[in-house]
Amino acid sequence: MTSCMINKNAPSFSGKMVDNNQITDFISEFNNHDNQWHLLLFYPLDFTFVCPTELIGFSNAMDKFSELNTKVIGISCDSEFTHHAWLQTPRKQGGIQNLKFPLFSDLSQNVTKSYGAFIEEENHPVRATFIIDPNGKIRH
Repeated sequence: MTSCMINKNAPSFSGKMVDNNQITDFISEFNNHDNQWHLLLFYPLDFTFVCPTELIGFSNAMDKFSELNTKVIGISCDSEFTHHAWLQTPRKQGGIQNLKFPLFSDLSQNVTKSYGAFIEEENHPVRATFIIDPNGKIRH
């Protein structure tokens, strides 16, 4: 069981993500000097019936997050190829086409586990949201 992470340094991570329909490398830079906040959205799996509504809701609020200088990143244990396919799928068909923030691939489940968003007994990630301040500290 993970202990409370509030006020602790956000775990760094790197890997593949899909951003603007492109598969790219990503390295977390939470201790930055540009006054940027980060909001990490952990969710179980792509192509499920609940996750699209939640992610689309955050996507619809991206103008507000931009005003607050906050970068949003979705994270699940799917591959970058699955993310890419889901991002190409129209919303009427259960996809998240035109999502306004990137999706990170945590195939190894290491990121999900380092943030305590994983149930070991069920071998499954859960929904979790983390807010990281510009100094790299978890605030929520």
